Amino acid sequence: MWAHSILFTLPIWHKMDNNKTDRAYLLQRVVVVEGTARPKLAVVLSGGGLRSAAQIGVLQVLEEYGLRPQCIVGTSGGAIVAALYASGLRPQEIAALYRSIIGREHRFIDLALGQFWQAFISWDLSKVKGLIKGERIRKYLHKQFRLVKKFTDFTNLPPDRKAEVVELYLTAVDINDGSEVVFCKPRHELSARYTESLEKVRLQSDISLADAVRSSIGIPGIFVPFASAGTHYVDGGLRDNLPLMVAVKLGGADRVLGVDLGYAGLRQEALVEKGIVEILSQSIDIMSMDQLAADIRDKELSQVPMVILNPMIYDVGLLDTEYIPEMINRGRLLAETFFARQGLKPQLDPAENLRLLFAGIRQPTLFPTKEDDEYQLFRQQLTVTRSVASSEPTILNKVGDFFDLVREKIVLACGLLLLACGLILVWGDPLQVQGVGIGLIIVGLVAVYRSTIGVKQQ
Repeated sequence: MWAHSILFTLPIWHKMDNNKTDRAYLLQRVVVVEGTARPKLAVVLSGGGLRSAAQIGVLQVLEEYGLRPQCIVGTSGGAIVAALYASGLRPQEIAALYRSIIGREHRFIDLALGQFWQAFISWDLSKVKGLIKGERIRKYLHKQFRLVKKFTDFTNLPPDRKAEVVELYLTAVDINDGSEVVFCKPRHELSARYTESLEKVRLQSDISLADAVRSSIGIPGIFVPFASAGTHYVDGGLRDNLPLMVAVKLGGADRVLGVDLGYAGLRQEALVEKGIVEILSQSIDIMSMDQLAADIRDKELSQVPMVILNPMIYDVGLLDTEYIPEMINRGRLLAETFFARQGLKPQLDPAENLRLLFAGIRQPTLFPTKEDDEYQLFRQQLTVTRSVASSEPTILNKVGDFFDLVREKIVLACGLLLLACGLILVWGDPLQVQGVGIGLIIVGLVAVYRSTIGVKQQ
């Protein structure tokens, strides 16, 4: 079984052409499994918000074909799936978690109302750091991670449990200096070394998985930058929305399967009408196109057999949870289509399926492209009517919904009270009292609106 793999890294030293320094290049990395050499497989998951549900479908198909990766890399939306998978959850369990939020997405939105209030009373817009605090998402994910809660836990797991987790790398960006930060296990335990292209990448291991994911998903302007140890982190997709270099040059991967949810060059109608959230998300996707092209041209990366799958999803917003079942199925169809094209079969030996997956791959290969017959198949699916399928609520879901309803009623009552107080103060003197009254009215209206939306979504 792959789970019982032992990684051996054989660095070979050679002289650089410029004679300035010797560098270690990992020219051979093999995984020894029950006496058989097998390349190290890495799965790289890009950012894409809720569209990361498609990546779950790809992971499901991988395991059905016996292809369990030795390491997984994720950023932004892909960081959520990667961390859940690496902590010991199976793809079916991750899919169930995603389905459980259908129609309940409001439970994870915690608006940064305090910042808006501070900005109002001080007339200083710099008080506003983002629309969403992100604490609800962070706390929810912390509860879901199974065998590991911190990156240091990967090392401290009992030997009989290590087979259930996967080596994990998550990326974010330090908003203060623009550097890329990789969250992973301590440097001395990594299977690869820094190369020249990674010298500016910082490693951080003293952090929880939940904090790392929260750092990675922080779309600027939408989420408040996550603060940890004096550093403020934002979305990892700003620097690299599909961190292939991390998988190869830091994770030591010999084979890479990427799932890219980025911009596929398709026109999205009425994008501006969807608001600031979708505009910012699309902007990050467009910026990432040049980075992916540069990665593919990289000399070292081009020597690693690499397949990049793109489900061509662009018509799903960050809060369109009703699409989740459709996206999972689209990810499955994408992987099954490419696997069938390469000749993989579930009944074959995993080693043979791995060989077939990258058979004939001499350079980074994108699928589908306009030259592929399957391109029109995935393009046509973009107009499919939204799926309204939803999983049956569990008892825990129902209890959670009950408390959510109670909370919304309390918020509504507080909002009405603030409105009443504001209406009284707005007629008072001096001018400062009127200003406070206007502020209370605004906060009250926001609270009433927030509670009304929550009740409707119940």
